[in-house]
Amino acid sequence: MPIEKDQVVSFAYTLKDDEGNLIDEGTKDQPLTYLHGNNNLIPGMEEAIAGKEVGDSFETVIPPEKGYGVRDPELDLSLTMDQFPEEHREHLAPGVQFQGPHPKNETEAMVYTIHDVEGEKVLVSGNHALAGMNLNFAIEIVEVREATADELEHGHVHGPSCDH
Repeated sequence: MPIEKDQVVSFAYTLKDDEGNLIDEGTKDQPLTYLHGNNNLIPGMEEAIAGKEVGDSFETVIPPEKGYGVRDPELDLSLTMDQFPEEHREHLAPGVQFQGPHPKNETEAMVYTIHDVEGEKVLVSGNHALAGMNLNFAIEIVEVREATADELEHGHVHGPSCDH
């Protein structure tokens, strides 16, 4: 059965950068499962998987424009320690994420990741960690099934930990 909109798809994968470094993987025993055609994956991934069938294995390179976007230098900010609530300052460290106003539109919120803390300076980015990167995937389609009515209504796959 070729993969089409509103089907539940499970796939094993490896994701590497352009230098061949492993970024992420999902095994056949623990595949990534999603509802196809409902914006649950990056656009390039859904395009690459569409029409495939169980057992298909393939490789694809997804450019930034169809992945996590091109890096926006305006989302890389240098903040000062006093811009954070005093009770949170001791917890500021690389990898910590927080929500704050978008630098171009203060009525819009976005998630920032701290990259470095240098004395009173806190370097953060609103770019996704994989923004600006080619995403090199090796994929194997493990399972395809029709979505349930609840999955279609909610727009995502229901699994053991779903609380709907």
